[in-house]
Amino acid sequence: MKQLAFTVYLWHPRFQGAVYVYDRFLAPFLAKHERAVDDVLANVFERVGSVFGAASDVAWKYGRRAARDALAKATEAQMRQQVGGAASGRADRIDRTRGAGATATRGM
Repeated sequence: MKQLAFTVYLWHPRFQGAVYVYDRFLAPFLAKHERAVDDVLANVFERVGSVFGAASDVAWKYGRRAARDALAKATEAQMRQQVGGAASGRADRIDRTRGAGATATRGM
């Protein structure tokens, strides 16, 4: 119950509890330890940057490899299709549908 009352005190605008706690406790603490806080934050940002850099390098290499593999598979499939006699599967389907439609129209 005490935690709920304290939360309402901090949150509710009528009491200005958050302003009081910040002005009375947090601001003096931060002013006193500003240099240490800045050093810790700089260290954290440096670590996050190096981790992000390493992760982006891995992602970039994976993306390049996946794109290269997909392109190789597509090229291989196209080569197999061309060896089979057709320049492209889509063109054959279009010609067959046009031919079927023309035959049906002539029969009428």
